[in-house]
Amino acid sequence: METKLDELWKLMGEIHKALCDKHDAIKKHEEQLTLLKQQQEPSARIVLNIGGTLFETQASVLTSERAVDSMFYAIGANWFQNDDEVFIDRDGTLFPVILNWLRGVGTVNDVLPSDTWADSPHLEREFELTMLIREAKYYGLDALVEDLSTQFRQCGQALCTLGLSSTREQYYQRVSPTRLY
Repeated sequence: METKLDELWKLMGEIHKALCDKHDAIKKHEEQLTLLKQQQEPSARIVLNIGGTLFETQASVLTSERAVDSMFYAIGANWFQNDDEVFIDRDGTLFPVILNWLRGVGTVNDVLPSDTWADSPHLEREFELTMLIREAKYYGLDALVEDLSTQFRQCGQALCTLGLSSTREQYYQRVSPTRLY
């Protein structure tokens, strides 16, 4: 009787190992298909619905080096042509700056809306930078957060030179990038 049980246990172990091997092979095959899909369709168009505003870009933009470890990389890497738009419940008015930065337009200075900022007071610029920092943090774009934070500090220094340090301190108490979360 014991030999029959031993044989059954051995057989069950072999079946279990075979199933695990098949599972691993299927998983590896799925990963290879995903990589092939990305290589074959770098220009696949993706529609992002950000807070009700539609943006269209390519999968290659969302899987670029700037997007690694971000929400966008995951979206771009898992995109399939027949998928509907991707809805993200965030501020669509700030998203063009983020998308242009992802596209590699240049540095953060190149994508900030300088034409509208030229006439706006420093406090408004600081507020918009703070909001952009918040959005970039949400999306997991650490390099953009760092670039925007540098701009934020430079904007604050400009306030000091204008003699607005007390206003600046009050503003920092209300809206500070370190207090966003």
